[in-house]
Amino acid sequence: MKIKENKGLWWLTRVLSILIIVFSILMFMGYRVFPEAEGIKPLSTKAIIGFYIVGTGFIGLLLAWKWELTGAIISLIAFAGLAVIFPKVILPSPMYVWPGTAVLFIVLWKRRRNTNEEKMN
Repeated sequence: MKIKENKGLWWLTRVLSILIIVFSILMFMGYRVFPEAEGIKPLSTKAIIGFYIVGTGFIGLLLAWKWELTGAIISLIAFAGLAVIFPKVILPSPMYVWPGTAVLFIVLWKRRRNTNEEKMN
C-alpha cells in the first residue's frame, strides 16, 4: 500500500472526527440556549446517560488520532450502547457518520500495519 493513500485517509478520518464533535457540541448548545417554546425541561436520566455515552464515543474518536484501533473500538462500542438506549439511532440518518468514521480509523490502522509489514520484508 502506498503511503500517499494512507495520508488521504489519515486526513479524512481526522477532519470527519472534528466535524462530528464540533457539530454535535453546537447542536447541544443551540438546543440548551434556544429552547423550544415550552421552555427548557430538565434532562431525563436516560438522556443524561445518552450524553455520557456520546461523550465516551467522541473521546474514542479523539483517542483514535493516536491509537486508531483502540479509539475506534471505544467509539463503536459507545455507538452500540447508544443504540441500545435509543433504538431510533439505528434508523438511517446522518448519525451513521460517527460509526463510519470509527470504521475508517480501523481501515487506516489496517493499512498502516500492512505498509509497515511490507517495509520490513
